[in-house]
Amino acid sequence: MQFLIGITPDVLMSNGQPIFGTEVLELLKQPGIAWEYMQDGSQITLAHAQRYDAICAMTTRLGPDSLPPGPHRLKLIARFGVGYDSIDVPTCSRAGLLLTIAPDGVRRPVATSALTFVLMLAQKVWFKDKLTRSGRWFLQGLSPRAGIALLRAAKAQALLSGRDYVAPDDVQAALEAQDRTRCGPMAPSAGLYLAEVRY
Repeated sequence: MQFLIGITPDVLMSNGQPIFGTEVLELLKQPGIAWEYMQDGSQITLAHAQRYDAICAMTTRLGPDSLPPGPHRLKLIARFGVGYDSIDVPTCSRAGLLLTIAPDGVRRPVATSALTFVLMLAQKVWFKDKLTRSGRWFLQGLSPRAGIALLRAAKAQALLSGRDYVAPDDVQAALEAQDRTRCGPMAPSAGLYLAEVRY
């Protein structure tokens, strides 16, 4: 009797290929091992527990009613991901099911996120974001790059208004937008530079 592995269909992309590539499936080409994509993978059912020796699952759920009270064929649930939020661990324990996760798949993104949060705290991004959203960011002084961007946005505002010069209202409109995407187009710098900011 072959060891049959069921792979949940939620691992398939719109083109029908698995998200992890087809190379890993080559590892399953061993004598005595067969695999197939499961027809319905939203929840592990009694029929799945009787059909498969192992199930490779992504978001598929396993609850107390997924396993029969008596003997069954299922021995292993292997999750493509980290955590057991979709799997009822006590049910697995009672049934003697092995449960595995794949922590290596997210080590780098989790580490990147953690370092990003550390850098955000070190650079006081929360405070700067709050200041920006309140519209008072320019009171802290403009960096040279921010000043040039402000002037370019103001120049574009002037051009849209049919003027070839920047008026104070153009600068005020760019400041009040508080969002680059609401400022309108950017004009080429064309030699613009920040000479002075007066409050």
